[in-house]
Amino acid sequence: MRSAGFTVEDPSDDQVSSGTVTSPAGADQERFRSAADRCADDLGVHRADSATKEKWNREYDQVASCVRETYPDFPQQQPGSISFNPDEYPPAGEPAFQERADECMAKYSPDTKRQDVR
Repeated sequence: MRSAGFTVEDPSDDQVSSGTVTSPAGADQERFRSAADRCADDLGVHRADSATKEKWNREYDQVASCVRETYPDFPQQQPGSISFNPDEYPPAGEPAFQERADECMAKYSPDTKRQDVR
């Protein structure tokens, strides 16, 4: 990805094995997706299939709804992702919010690995 012109962190083992790619903030999404597809092909890594992506969509929708039971102003999330970024939602930096988010993740998306992207 770096040779394609993107500033990215090294992926975790889980990201590599699942084919999950997180684009940097402000990146041209189409160009990033195309470069990620080329890299994945070169490395023999296959992206998550549509059934898995739909599962993630459902799980993360449930997580967000769970969080909203305590934090009703928690913002809408993009399908298939969930973000607890305090820069975008200041309460996310509070310990009580993190505790609630962790509870909701454990209940509705227990296989999700936490990743700090700052």
